[in-house]
Amino acid sequence: MHTVYDILLLRAGQNERETREINSTIYTDFNTPCTPYNKWSQDILKFTTLDLKSAQKISALLKRKYADLKPYDITELLRKLEYMCTGTSFSPQEKSLSLALLNIAVKVGSLPPAEILNICGIMKCMQYESAESTLLEYFERTDLVINEDAVSRFVQMKKVQSHWMVRVLLQVHPDRVMNIFYKIEESLHHFIKEKDIERVVAHLTPLYMHSQTEEIEESIFSRFKERDMLKSMCNEHIWS
Repeated sequence: MHTVYDILLLRAGQNERETREINSTIYTDFNTPCTPYNKWSQDILKFTTLDLKSAQKISALLKRKYADLKPYDITELLRKLEYMCTGTSFSPQEKSLSLALLNIAVKVGSLPPAEILNICGIMKCMQYESAESTLLEYFERTDLVINEDAVSRFVQMKKVQSHWMVRVLLQVHPDRVMNIFYKIEESLHHFIKEKDIERVVAHLTPLYMHSQTEEIEESIFSRFKERDMLKSMCNEHIWS
């Protein structure tokens, strides 16, 4: 049995067996605070620092243990956690706790796809150990078309780590290369007009890697005047 502290501070460096055990423990119920929710809810939602005691309460909120919690409370709570894990004025423990709580929110919450991708992008940027496995699990359990649309919107909006999201989605659905390409093609041409070639290559590379035939490769690169240059740069990305 692992403590809440073990779960919330799940970081790189643990062996694979321990990581699996702790990850599975995330799905079990934490002990809820003895005080009824309505006695401490407003106080905990106003948190400006994060310690283990407050993290236990927040984890109970994120796991929807209290029916009277409003959706906007969850939204506000997530914004605070995002700010805390990326801000410069918070301690390493606060950052670790906030990242782990965001991870719990993705795993057990019923958040909109855009919210899920945004949180996973933050976790990836902060090099959180479970970022990729959490996104993989999300893509595996949710609707494929909804995920394709959400990822394509993130590409269009130039969201951080959108190229990583394309790669992870293709890991789950390697047969959807052309479907995903068609959904982001317009954005890629727009990036070329802006002379943002690196962004184009970052998104083409996972598509190229998962192309199972030369015909698929040709179908993708033939859509660009800069096809030879782009293909060469994708190869450099793959082998670098």
